[in-house]
Amino acid sequence: MITLYQKLATILENYNIDEVGLVFGLPDVNELPPDSQPYYPLIFVESNLGLPFQHYNDLLRETDQAMRKATNPEKIEQASKIMIMLKPDNYTAMNMRKQLIESSQVTIKDELRWIDLIFTIPKHCKSGVAWHHRQWLFMHPGAADREMNLDHELQLCARTGTLHPRNYYAWNYRRWLLESCMNINYIREKEYTEAKAWVERNVSDNSGVHHLACVVKTIAKHGFDEEEEHLNWTRNLIVRFPGHETLWYHLRFLYTFFEKITIDGHSLIERIINDTNLQEAGTEIENKRQLELALCFGIWLCLLVRASIYIYLFVASYEIIIKNLIISNFPIYCGIF
Repeated sequence: MITLYQKLATILENYNIDEVGLVFGLPDVNELPPDSQPYYPLIFVESNLGLPFQHYNDLLRETDQAMRKATNPEKIEQASKIMIMLKPDNYTAMNMRKQLIESSQVTIKDELRWIDLIFTIPKHCKSGVAWHHRQWLFMHPGAADREMNLDHELQLCARTGTLHPRNYYAWNYRRWLLESCMNINYIREKEYTEAKAWVERNVSDNSGVHHLACVVKTIAKHGFDEEEEHLNWTRNLIVRFPGHETLWYHLRFLYTFFEKITIDGHSLIERIINDTNLQEAGTEIENKRQLELALCFGIWLCLLVRASIYIYLFVASYEIIIKNLIISNFPIYCGIF
């Protein structure tokens, strides 16, 4: 009887696969194309491969057994390749891949393509081991003569960041890519524009907003002439998308980084509280959260300018709002007591 591992190995050896995904509901075998039926319950249609979720553990177990029994380089290469596709956080398999590359059994180009394929599975996009392995490939001496396709790498980061939100590892890899070329003006401007566009589409993505902050820091080393424009852009995002803590923390970063710490920052809070269209900007929960974040931001500003009298005046000014919010842990939330 042919095992699932053998079926999968045969598919990968004989066909070009462009995308892999998990299949949670298996169709009837007769509904599949004739050339796919022999590999059932694996779903193979054109260049797409579906791994059955209900058989995933069996496939992992068979692959682990094959990897343990492998003795020659070909079998080791096959078993480790399938293992990192199924479970990219498997350190043993990743170390095997590195050894195969060191011994020239696997080329860096082929390994990069394989990691590309692995990242078509959404849950694998946040594998720190896989991202570190990709970085290791470019740092390997054998990659010295290769020209990195920066556009492809940046597109990969953007796609994986979309497939798996708050993808810290993808954004960290993106920063590593740009470290060596952020001294080029047009690349800095392009990355700044793309980072802002990403944040506008993903306002609660902490990793993406943090990346934008890193880009701002890098640009500031060469002169940043858009401080006020960026501050206004952030304030407008906060008003357009109420209740997103990530945007408020980015505003705190900007105030401290650009040294804009003044009591005048309370104008944004007044704008939010007095905004007659606030109820139309979001749900009741989002609007309540927006008021909480605005008040916390106000007290944070008072603390930074070291004007304790302003804290009491500020709280007194908005005492009714604070009581209406019924925030029993408001002082603790603000981090001031």
